[in-house]
Amino acid sequence: MAGSARAARAILLMAGSQAWHAVIDAHKLLRADLLPHALGGNLVNYNMLGRTEFFCCPTAGGCGAVSGNLSYMPCPNVSVDDHCNGLLLLLDSVANPATRQWARLPPQPPPREGIEAVFYYEEPYLVFDPAISPDYEVFLMPVVASWAELDHSMAESEWPPSLCETRVFSSRTGCWEERSFVREGEPAGSIATMQQAWTMDKRYSVYWREALYMHSQNGYFCKISMANNKCRVIKQSLTDDSDENHQEAYLGKSENGVYCAIVDHKFRIRVWILDESSGQMEWVLKHENNLEQVFLSQDFYEPGDGAWTLEDLNHDAYYDKDSSGEETAAEPKITNHTFVTLLGFHPFKEIVFLNSSLSRGFAYDLNSSKVQDLGNMCPTYYRYIAGQHAYIQASFPYTPCWMENMLPAIKF
Repeated sequence: MAGSARAARAILLMAGSQAWHAVIDAHKLLRADLLPHALGGNLVNYNMLGRTEFFCCPTAGGCGAVSGNLSYMPCPNVSVDDHCNGLLLLLDSVANPATRQWARLPPQPPPREGIEAVFYYEEPYLVFDPAISPDYEVFLMPVVASWAELDHSMAESEWPPSLCETRVFSSRTGCWEERSFVREGEPAGSIATMQQAWTMDKRYSVYWREALYMHSQNGYFCKISMANNKCRVIKQSLTDDSDENHQEAYLGKSENGVYCAIVDHKFRIRVWILDESSGQMEWVLKHENNLEQVFLSQDFYEPGDGAWTLEDLNHDAYYDKDSSGEETAAEPKITNHTFVTLLGFHPFKEIVFLNSSLSRGFAYDLNSSKVQDLGNMCPTYYRYIAGQHAYIQASFPYTPCWMENMLPAIKF
């Protein structure tokens, strides 16, 4: 019965996609200029700031054309949880900044009962491709909780399990539904090994060719295929186990598919591309370099210099003025590059976006190893607001989608 249900759903998805293309072909509605084809900038979450900042580039669909200001929503002081092809996933809604449309998600179903609900929580991922369908989905993927106390048999259980069950919201039906994915191949490890993972980092995802790729716990990656409801673990580790210091990883989409970048405390950057040509999934090292000399060669410019612009959306909520109306405090000046944060990949060029010491944004070309200073991206007074807790929580390269009427109100 389960196999029949999966087959029926695959047929429905195929029929829905074919119907979508039949409609748009007949009415010539799928205009290429409305699809997400250009980079608009980076959406950046700063710790202790309520709103996601928009670091926008001066191209079509960038500065001036789109704003990260969500003032048209009932609660604009929210941060972005995920981005996919122009749509933003927020706490309880989905928004399109290009068209200024949004839709509230219905309440999530209650947690599952039983022992399995004790050891995990769920992280949301957004799935959307307007070239295939106008519908979007939100996946709640289970994550093993590091604080859970487990008995021996539970701790030694496989993760992910042979049948991975999750909850998915579909804009097509307007409802949450249970969905199962059959694991192909070996698990990533046991539940106990998942509990050893570093829990502070944002784990990113990529939706590419009707599959959701996720950076999961303990360094493993997972691919979920929508067409056949299969789940497969990419066990190849990209981290250096001999290095006890924390390494930051970013899973993203770029010119030739799925990429992963890692920067360590020694300023070493490594970039891999996922090769699936032989039917197997393998990370192939594409680029390796030490960024220390690259950044040391950069001069320090005034905050206004640089081609890109930070919208500074949190500024009005935090700055103080004296009696003359002038702002009284001055930002401390950064005089060296002490750490690097990955901001993501350019979706159409082999370029990695970086931030240096919460100060400047940079574009690093993987083919030429050249770096371009994009400009200041530190929100006004951020170091005073956050102090020692200042850091970038997450960053999403944003590609505007100009197709309207994709976010009808959900009735619930």
